[in-house]
Amino acid sequence: ETALMESIEGRRAMPRAKPPFPVDSGLWGRPTVINNVETLSAVPLIVRRGAAWWTALGRGHGTKCFGLSGHVRRPGIVEMEMGATLRELLALAGGEPSAGHRLQAILVGGPSGSLIHPRLLDEPVLPGGTVNPGSGGIVALDDSVSIADVVRNLLDFNTRQSCGKCTPCREGTARLRDMLDGGPRATADSIRELSEVVQLASLCGLGQSAPLSILSALAEFPEAFP
Repeated sequence: ETALMESIEGRRAMPRAKPPFPVDSGLWGRPTVINNVETLSAVPLIVRRGAAWWTALGRGHGTKCFGLSGHVRRPGIVEMEMGATLRELLALAGGEPSAGHRLQAILVGGPSGSLIHPRLLDEPVLPGGTVNPGSGGIVALDDSVSIADVVRNLLDFNTRQSCGKCTPCREGTARLRDMLDGGPRATADSIRELSEVVQLASLCGLGQSAPLSILSALAEFPEAFP
C-alpha cells in the first residue's frame, strides 16, 4: 500500500519503511485509510447490521471471497464464512480431481501462498491458522503436477514482480530461483536457510511472502526436492 501512495505522489512505486504506518502518516504525510475492495465491500453491511452480526459469522471473522481453480470441475469465485474447511470449499467447485487422479496438494493464498497437504482438508481456513487464506486464491493440484515445477513457477513470478528496492528480496528471490534450477550449493538446507532470510529481512509483503511456497513444499513434500 505504501508503494501505491508513492506512485500517487508522483514517485517510483516502491514501498516505504514502516513505521510510520499510513494511518498515522500516509498520502502527503496525512493520516490515510487504505484498504482493498473486498474489505470496503463489507463496510456497508457492517454499518447496517452491526459489528456483532459480522463477527458472529463463521468463527468470528465474517466472510471472504475465494477463487477456486486448478483441477476442479467448476472453477469460480465463492463467498464463504471464515472457518470453512478446504474440503467444503473444494466441494463447491465439484469436489476432488476426476477419476484416475488423486489430489496431491492445494495452493492456498495465490502466488505468495503455501502448498497444503491433503491431510489438512478438514482444517478451518482462518487468518493465522494452520491454513491461512491469504488473498483467497485456492488452486487444487492433482498427481499429474510436479510440485517442484509449481514452486519454480511461483518463485519466477515473484522474482519478476520484485520492485528491486531491498536487497533481500531483489537478490534473494533471484538466487533462490537459481538454486531451484540446480545451481551450486543447492541443497534443501541451503534453500530453506536463504528462504528464511528473505522472509525475515525483506521490506514489504512481497519479499516476506515470496518464500512461503518453498518453505511449505520443503516441509510437506520433501520428496519433490531430492
